[in-house]
Amino acid sequence: MTDSALLTMRARAMRPATLRCLLPLRSVALLLLPALASLGCSSPSIEQVTRPDFDASRYQRVAVVGTLQGGSTQAMVDEFLLRMLGRGIDVVDSATVDAARQKLKLTDASMASAGDRAKVGRATGVQGMLVINFTTDGKLIIVSAKLFDVDTSEMVWMATGEGKVSSGMAGVVGAVGGAAVGYKLGGGGGAIAGGLIVGRAAAELAPKQLETAKEVVKTLVSAMPLN
Repeated sequence: MTDSALLTMRARAMRPATLRCLLPLRSVALLLLPALASLGCSSPSIEQVTRPDFDASRYQRVAVVGTLQGGSTQAMVDEFLLRMLGRGIDVVDSATVDAARQKLKLTDASMASAGDRAKVGRATGVQGMLVINFTTDGKLIIVSAKLFDVDTSEMVWMATGEGKVSSGMAGVVGAVGGAAVGYKLGGGGGAIAGGLIVGRAAAELAPKQLETAKEVVKTLVSAMPLN
């Protein structure tokens, strides 16, 4: 047998083994694709605190206000309104709240005061006031939402979410922070109005930060104990 024929026979004998090696590699590659696609896409989770005597039927109408000035704060308020409307929650639009605040000569920061919140609440005909706040250090977005009873000034529900800003999709995790449920505002509440001491208060967010914040808002609204 010539050397050429011998080489041909060896090549033919190796082909099935080569194919057997390639098939598992292809299978591994196909299995890796879903895993790679899921990186950074973990489902958000929110921890929340609700008063034991909370009665959702009491809050037929809710107003949403922010404690910071700036376009990002308004974008956050609008996102809360959008998500809450999507859940069928009766909310007061921003224009109505702003008109009431202007008439009462109140600012965004004044929403940290129980008395001022009650004034706006009565002027807009709501039973609950949802106060939102957010902070960021550039890479981490923390959004808090606190629902206050307009008549009693007590906080009846609270949730805080954290979103990590990355080059890919943002992962969101839940955490509880801030004042304890049942805390009556009015005494020194301004400094911790949002219940957040992490990072720095930010009135404006970069596009990716705002995108992450909206994901946090989506999860917060889904956790609300409102009808």
